[in-house]
Amino acid sequence: MATGAGEFRFTFDRGWAKLPAGKRFGTTHAIAEDSRGRIFVFHTASECIFIFAPDGEFLASWGADYFAGAHYPQRAGDHRMP
Repeated sequence: MATGAGEFRFTFDRGWAKLPAGKRFGTTHAIAEDSRGRIFVFHTASECIFIFAPDGEFLASWGADYFAGAHYPQRAGDHRMP
């Protein structure tokens, strides 16, 4: 399935995210990319922020304090995703 237009055309890849056993996506609120190409998925789950390498390899998760779901990601100038 593809979406978007012009240079902003994207194709959905159901197998891209390689989640470890026991991890699941909740309702996704946002997806962001940092300056290193890492992908941050903000969703509703006990660890509501999943971090992936560009190839979909799972790197880390955090955010138990934001169980209702993180919103509105912004990248800081020093490569952090606050």
